[in-house]
Amino acid sequence: MVGAGLLMILISLAALIIDLKKWHGKFRWFFILLPFAIVLPYMANTTGWILTEVGRFPWVVYGLVKMQDGVSKAVTGGMLLMSLIGFILVYGLLITANVYLMIKFSKAGPADASEGFEGVAPPQINPTVSQ
Repeated sequence: MVGAGLLMILISLAALIIDLKKWHGKFRWFFILLPFAIVLPYMANTTGWILTEVGRFPWVVYGLVKMQDGVSKAVTGGMLLMSLIGFILVYGLLITANVYLMIKFSKAGPADASEGFEGVAPPQINPTVSQ
């Protein structure tokens, strides 16, 4: 998680420097690799969540209560399986929708600035009038 976060910071700083120095032509490879960084926040979120949940068992006191003594007798294996299947289905649908929308809008390209403003004249700027 920390590694992905630091990588995102470094990518952002590199992009800022490239933009400020107008080095767009020199670092074309950077812009080709940049879309692959989209996965970094998801990786950071998921790995951080896994680390947190695997590392903590609030119902078990290390060295005093064994893991098998901390297992709930009220939750059956079937309940756990149904819960896991539900989470997999919900997250599967969400990631499918996310990937579909990213591909759809990537293929569409940027919207024309004049779209959606039919009949509205652009504002006129008069440089001689001081604010």
